[in-house]
Amino acid sequence: MAMTLLNARGITPTPFEPASPKEYALPCQACNVQQEAREESPRIRMIVRCRPSREKVPGARLQLSAIGRGREEVALTVQFPASLGKEENVQETQATPTKVPRVFRCNAYLGPDASHEDVFSHAVPLVEQTLDGCSSTIFCCGATGAGKSYTLGGPAADVSIRRSSASWGIMQRTASLLFEVVKEREARGHAVSVEASYMQIFAGHRETLTDLLTADGSKLEVNQDPLNCETFVCEGLHRIPCKSTEDMCEAIYAGQRRAVQLETSRSHATPRSHAILTVYVEVSSGQGLAERQRGKLHIVDLASSDVLSGTKASSEVDVVKRHVDGMGRVLCTLNRHRGNVAQPESPLTKLCHAGSSARKLFIANICPDVACADETIKTLEVCEQLLPASGNLARIEQEQASLHQMRARHAEVLRILESKAAECCERETQERERVVDEVSKLSQGVLSQLSTEKSMEQMRLEQVEKIESMRAELAQTVRAEFDKMRLSTVQDLDVIKKTMEEHVIQIDEHQGSKSIDQYEVRLAKMNVDLETSDKARRSAEEEIAELRVRLASSQERTNMLHTRQDEFRKERTTFEDERKTLRLSQEQQWQKISGVESELQKFRAQTEMQRAELSRLAMARSEDAEAVRREREAWRMREAELQREVSETQRKLEDNRAETEMQMLRCETEQREACSQLRMQIGRLEVEAASRVEQLNKARQIQAKLEGARDSAQQREPELAHRGSFDHRQQ
Repeated sequence: MAMTLLNARGITPTPFEPASPKEYALPCQACNVQQEAREESPRIRMIVRCRPSREKVPGARLQLSAIGRGREEVALTVQFPASLGKEENVQETQATPTKVPRVFRCNAYLGPDASHEDVFSHAVPLVEQTLDGCSSTIFCCGATGAGKSYTLGGPAADVSIRRSSASWGIMQRTASLLFEVVKEREARGHAVSVEASYMQIFAGHRETLTDLLTADGSKLEVNQDPLNCETFVCEGLHRIPCKSTEDMCEAIYAGQRRAVQLETSRSHATPRSHAILTVYVEVSSGQGLAERQRGKLHIVDLASSDVLSGTKASSEVDVVKRHVDGMGRVLCTLNRHRGNVAQPESPLTKLCHAGSSARKLFIANICPDVACADETIKTLEVCEQLLPASGNLARIEQEQASLHQMRARHAEVLRILESKAAECCERETQERERVVDEVSKLSQGVLSQLSTEKSMEQMRLEQVEKIESMRAELAQTVRAEFDKMRLSTVQDLDVIKKTMEEHVIQIDEHQGSKSIDQYEVRLAKMNVDLETSDKARRSAEEEIAELRVRLASSQERTNMLHTRQDEFRKERTTFEDERKTLRLSQEQQWQKISGVESELQKFRAQTEMQRAELSRLAMARSEDAEAVRREREAWRMREAELQREVSETQRKLEDNRAETEMQMLRCETEQREACSQLRMQIGRLEVEAASRVEQLNKARQIQAKLEGARDSAQQREPELAHRGSFDHRQQ
């Protein structure tokens, strides 16, 4: 990969000056003592780290070059290879945005050859400022496989195995440097306490806050810090006291093991979660609360950026994207508009806000492979957006404070202590007026609620009266109509009956055709009258049905009014409870105000004591400086004596070495002579052994001959015995 860097290791060394650890400050003004020296320094520093390429083909790697534009800005050029898409092992994909070279701004660029020590050199000032009562944040972002975990925790390995210090990442090196500075502070008589917490924010359908240092499952909630109105704390988060580097590293490894277990149980990928390691430091240089400095350092492992650009979006990815976008808005506002910082939204943004005066270091991890070009370009674009618009950032170097400046600062601290009492009184008065206004507003709200309830009750009564009157009128009308219809029907029937009788008589008497025709005409007329009566009856029934519907609607409205009345009664009860709660809260506020006034009296008394203590500290400082000077002279004399002793020891060592060499030569000569004598003795022994073997063989041959003679004699013994007996018989 063709890379044009500012030095051989691919590093643009642009660290800003650390805070001086030799000054006293109050908790609320811990960083203000050095504020003038840092006012023009950037609140956000952006460094880009490029991992080594995984591609063996040169045409599959991006060409990165960095050119310095000043002490605090670097121009990083990203250029695509000319042979893109022509190599046999390289294919052009849709993920490649363009082949046009792109130029991005950052504060420093670290090439593939950069070590963990080079990366951590940019974070050293933030770690040192933590012991001065400042809050800082270190972010690490990038796509999956770009080296985020490697930058923060070192090489990927089993978290249960202890790693060597050479492979430590930012978290372990932060612990080591922190306790080195703690030892220096403790040597000067300061009391320092260090605590660590480790948590994970999983962005699923619901944001889940998980404590990685304990498995008790307690609920975590992010609220405003009571000690600093500009910051937030996570209530319920477990903090582990750390006395050494090993304690903090053990806490880090325990949190990593817990994260691996959660990843296995959730069956989700960890790029959707953020991890936050927080280090809490409290430095006390005296016995009062006014001499305590509280600092905080966040180390944040942000969710992988490639999760946000996937085509298969989900609600969980939307939550992660909302977190990162909110963090970007806050960081941009913090770096470009120092006095107007955006309000944090998500738990991640709240925890990492750390106040308007905090410093932040953003480490963007990128991959030089062409296959990852899309995510590399997006990561660099985000980094450029977080930087201020000006090209060259001014940086004022930290000046060493003299004794006169120290006394002036002590006088300023005393003036602040004296004015703090008046400010607290004014603040408490405003708070008291605000509480009274809120109580009056709530009382007016309760009165308006009561009047509304009364008017609704009156409306309900009027509506009930109207419904009752309508019901009575409807019943009376229906009854009158039915009576009219019944009376008219009876009358018609009587008339018809009489008429029929008359017509029958007339028919009987006259039996004429003319009378019959008249009778039929009258009968038809009566039928028409009956149909008219039926129509009137049906219209009356329809009116009755309509009145019944109106009655049901009125009844429903009555029920609704009853329900609304019950709701108003419940709301009235709720308002009564709230009014009682506000009265109780008001009484508690008065008690707190009384307690604060007593504390202010104590604070004024302590101010006088601290003034005398500060003068005593100034005298003790001069005495300590003189004692240090005398001790330095004594150590120089001791060093000269040790140098002389070292020279004498070296001379003796050379003499002993020469004598040892002579002894070794003599021993070697003696060993050679002894070896030659041993060889001669071995030769003689071999000759004697050969002669003895020959004698042994001869003895064995003689033994064999004797044994043969013995066997032949034993065979001849019966024959000789038989021959002897035969000779004896002959005699």
